[in-house]
Amino acid sequence: MLPMSRSRVARPRALTRGLKIVGGLAFAASCRPVDGPRQRAPLPVSQVDREYRDDWRAVVRAQQADPAGAEVVAAANRLLARNPPAPLRAAALLAKAQRAYLVDADDRAIRWSAEGLAAAGEAELDAGVESGLWRTSISALARGGDPSLALETIERARAQTDVATVELRGAAAIALERQGDPSQAAVGFAAWRELVDDGTAEAAYAERRFAALAAAVEPRQLRALANAAQSPAVATCLRVAAGDGLPAVRGDWTASCRRLPTRVGVLLPRTGSFAGLADRQLAAATAGVAVLARERGVELIWEDAGSTPRSVTAGAQRLLGRGAEVVVGPVGRANVRAAVEVLDPVPAIFPGESVGGGIGVAPALEMRVDVLRELASRRRGLTLVLAPDNGYGQRAAARFAAGGGAVVRTYPPATTSFKPVLESDLARAQRGGCVVILDAMPRVELIVRQLRSLGVTLGDGPAQLLVLSSAEGLSSDELAHGRDLFDGLVLAPAAAPGPASTPFENEYYRQQGRAPDDQALLVWRALRRAWYGELMTSAAAPELVRVRGTELVPIQTSNEAR
Repeated sequence: MLPMSRSRVARPRALTRGLKIVGGLAFAASCRPVDGPRQRAPLPVSQVDREYRDDWRAVVRAQQADPAGAEVVAAANRLLARNPPAPLRAAALLAKAQRAYLVDADDRAIRWSAEGLAAAGEAELDAGVESGLWRTSISALARGGDPSLALETIERARAQTDVATVELRGAAAIALERQGDPSQAAVGFAAWRELVDDGTAEAAYAERRFAALAAAVEPRQLRALANAAQSPAVATCLRVAAGDGLPAVRGDWTASCRRLPTRVGVLLPRTGSFAGLADRQLAAATAGVAVLARERGVELIWEDAGSTPRSVTAGAQRLLGRGAEVVVGPVGRANVRAAVEVLDPVPAIFPGESVGGGIGVAPALEMRVDVLRELASRRRGLTLVLAPDNGYGQRAAARFAAGGGAVVRTYPPATTSFKPVLESDLARAQRGGCVVILDAMPRVELIVRQLRSLGVTLGDGPAQLLVLSSAEGLSSDELAHGRDLFDGLVLAPAAAPGPASTPFENEYYRQQGRAPDDQALLVWRALRRAWYGELMTSAAAPELVRVRGTELVPIQTSNEAR
């Protein structure tokens, strides 16, 4: 954990006094108030000569009460006035230096740390005190002292002390940034990020600073730095920042090194046969931009995709001409192929399934059907598959039937009464079997209502009928409209609402007066990925959820995307 630089870096207000004391050195890692956490002094009272114990105990109590309080310095000065032995003098100077660092008085922290280290020439110091003095000196120099001297001190500490390498790298990164060379500072922050734990505040800070610094370095220079890097991970990070692709290992921290786009193109249909999607997609994009703009400013470029490969090609070319660095859209399998051909190497993120060379944010229908089929295979009774007699239904039903063991029934897309479809097979299915509905939510509602009206007990018990569905068009409004009608159903939708999309869902509802459906959620997911340069390296994994009342509860799938 390391201090944040004063120069060129905006520091959260809470960092001035809300800091955590670790191993004798204040590192900017916590936004807690100064009454916690409590610090244990590096030099135990029992190791202090009896004539100085009361004075040292006063220093310890002052630190425990408020490590950034003025009483720490007052108590330490009272002890120092008695000219204690060198080890105790060094400990008192460390307490003063720590307090100075906490209140941003880096010049005093540097001076008192140096005086404490000088005591090592008179006698052997407590290991914790000596380490604390080095760490305080390094951090104060890196944050507010001479950055060149900070780097020299870091090198001495690397050879002479037990200060952890991760801490030295963090201090070096901050000192390099203060020297004003963004390229070397970017390397420094990448080297620090390599050693810190994923998901920590330090990791997030290192990633933010790297992104800001790398943005000021030309890609060719980043590649040259990568060639000279001693660490393969740092080299990968620099190449990712230069735009040379994502790391081979999914989830590797170096994916965070990608250069964030400043111009995002949106290529969605406003005209033609896909225009029916336009209002929903525009509403989703508008709400998504409102949420994302609070986090990071990006220039958004809009173009009409139309509904044909020819119109998509023209729209994609216009986006390239306007400087789009990543594109959201279009929709439609043939249109996606046309966009990939025109946009390459500019990445595109599609609010739908992956097609050809284009990777979408929606799992393939076949993947969703597979997880439903796997669940159905666990049931002892008959599996009855219901699907509309159209392109979508034929595709979904064929995938399910390929696994064998199911009875597949199709119906005209305009069907409203399903008794003729159900009556011949329901008796065999309703005791420990399942019905799989591969259709849109309005049709799912009709079928479930008719099942319940026939007195069928729905659920996953051994004598109940389990209902599974691909749930096209799923939204929170659909569940609320049905009240408890859908309770117990298991769904594999194109996209399901959840905690990660809550800010978007709230904004969408505020603007539109209704909840977003699965297609709106897909636009949100694609837009957010584009906004933060989170390019997809593999197909999206299917989601499996169980309806509990009007809520959706995630279920772990066994078919994770790789």
